[in-house]
Amino acid sequence: LALAGLCCGGWYNFRITTDPVELWTSENSISRMQKIDFDKQFGTTYRTCQMVVKEKSPSTFGVNSKVVNGVFNPDILKQTFDMMQAIESLKVGNVSYSDLCYKPLGEFNKTHPSEDCATLSIFQWMDNNRTFLNDPSKYITRLELCAEATALPECLASFRGPSATKYVLGGYDAVRLNYMDSTTLAVTFALDGSTEKLENILKWETAMKEYLLEQMSKRPDLKIAFSTDRALEDEIDRASHADIFTIVLSYILMFVYVGVTLGDIDCSVRGCLLNSKALLGVGGVVIVLVSV
Repeated sequence: LALAGLCCGGWYNFRITTDPVELWTSENSISRMQKIDFDKQFGTTYRTCQMVVKEKSPSTFGVNSKVVNGVFNPDILKQTFDMMQAIESLKVGNVSYSDLCYKPLGEFNKTHPSEDCATLSIFQWMDNNRTFLNDPSKYITRLELCAEATALPECLASFRGPSATKYVLGGYDAVRLNYMDSTTLAVTFALDGSTEKLENILKWETAMKEYLLEQMSKRPDLKIAFSTDRALEDEIDRASHADIFTIVLSYILMFVYVGVTLGDIDCSVRGCLLNSKALLGVGGVVIVLVSV
């Protein structure tokens, strides 16, 4: 036991790794070394968070003498727009989304610094203007135009780049490309990938997750899903802690098994310790723990 205790001194430097890159790639991996070199030369790759919205009960919506999917109903669009704006308004202390988001133009856009964030959504095609949604005929016409040609000047996002259709709409026929048959709206929030902001970014991603979990119960007509860059790490951390109860229970059962099968039941304190072979059971558990 003394030798085992000495060997366990290594636990002083023990740390749990949840970073997928650290877990599943070798330090000498060519891909990993190329990524490190890329980050040194051009900066760390941005992080992404995404909100996906669908109708719980699929429907259709008539406008401009045509029928489009119910996801383009003004009520659905307004709810999605409101959630997008609420997420962009989330703060971590005094740090806002504008402080953490990825800005493609960086310091070069001096005219509208607050609009630099690379947020991708169909609302960028409508100048991020909620009043646009009061006129279905007008916004459906704009959606049809911009879905086909995202690089048109009137379709560019506030960060002066296009919101590619495949990133903001889903569920449409990939062959016919009838975008008005889409069943899904997607909003992507790009965040700065620099390590200096990582702590606040992780907190902001958690705040976004908590907000959307709350909205799931408040908006019964919508099916809401989301993803964050930290989701995989959170799941690895959750899975590692979820096994603790199972491990503890297995060791308790092992102890009871040794005591019952190798010893005799005796209710006295001295007899319980000697006849039930409690020390033997504890020793067996300790050996297994040390070996693990």
